[in-house]
Amino acid sequence: MIRDITDRKRAEEVIREGERRFQAIYDQAPTGIAVIDSLSGQFKNINQRYCDIVGYSQEEMLGQTFQDITCPEDLKADLDNMKRLLEGKAETFQMEKRYFRKDGKIIWVNLTCVPLWLERTDPRMHIAIVEDITERKKIEEQMREQRTLLRTLAVEVSVAEERERRRIAMVLHDDIGQSLAILKLKLGSLMKLHPAVKKTAAAVEINDLLAHIFSTTRTLTFGLVSPLLYELGLSEAIRNLVEQMEGRHPEMSIRVEMRQELPTLTDEVSIILFRIFRELLFNIEKHAQARNVIIKIQVADNQLHLNLIDDGVGFKTAETEKGFTATGGFGLFSIEEQLKGIGGDLTIDSSPGKGTHIGLRVPLSSSKHNSI
Repeated sequence: MIRDITDRKRAEEVIREGERRFQAIYDQAPTGIAVIDSLSGQFKNINQRYCDIVGYSQEEMLGQTFQDITCPEDLKADLDNMKRLLEGKAETFQMEKRYFRKDGKIIWVNLTCVPLWLERTDPRMHIAIVEDITERKKIEEQMREQRTLLRTLAVEVSVAEERERRRIAMVLHDDIGQSLAILKLKLGSLMKLHPAVKKTAAAVEINDLLAHIFSTTRTLTFGLVSPLLYELGLSEAIRNLVEQMEGRHPEMSIRVEMRQELPTLTDEVSIILFRIFRELLFNIEKHAQARNVIIKIQVADNQLHLNLIDDGVGFKTAETEKGFTATGGFGLFSIEEQLKGIGGDLTIDSSPGKGTHIGLRVPLSSSKHNSI
């Protein structure tokens, strides 16, 4: 008997060609690909790129499980994800994890797992696709370290700036201010001794000019630093800022809720918090158009919590995620960076027309003592 099997042979050749193409793609893929037993975790098939990533040969890998080369810190999350796959609670999962290479080095990979569905079978196998992201992780770590360094430098700059402000204020007060006061006293004594001098236009002008310079110097001194911050602490310095704001805006209701006096804070924390609080009050005064402001200050769980709530115009919080305030500046972004520099954080809840709630949280033991 003779049977024409040309069509069958052609079909078999098409299948073989498809298999060859798939194998070529599998072997030459730029990412690691492996077929793994879902229950035991044993590698059943693996391409060369996967072996290159972990440093083992294909024969060595086929004798191991993914548990053998996974860092213990990442294994639980990996197994939990695998369990969800087997139970049908997830169609796929992706995670970043660490492998032990054969040479002992630790590498980072981005892992994607999907079940391998075969006809009329349960997904007892899954496909693991890995991409080596070790270099990216190194760059991210370097960026984190640099950002931490920049935050530390920002805090140090703020403290150094405050020291310089205080030094200049002391010069204005102790040297220039006292000299002006002595000049004014001497001019007054001269006017008493010589009544005719008192009536001259020059004497009157000099007296008024001295009074103006003395007042301006005093204003500059208090503008540079808050003496209350150093003499009585952060609580009184905050109350003083509020009183000044109430004096400028009698139409605005400002309520301070402070259930307890603050504990003694490090100079570093006091300076940063005072500057931040002053900046936030300035923003409310300039941009919020608020009628009511509530300031809540409390200590809980060895942390200082400071909240400012206003009923002003509000803004889109998405703008602050880009590093911008509603007015286009870097105010809130700068505040957040300064807070992180002393171990704190910032929360913002605001929307147009619904006011703003800004919360600050700072650990009371977040910084070393710095003498001003």
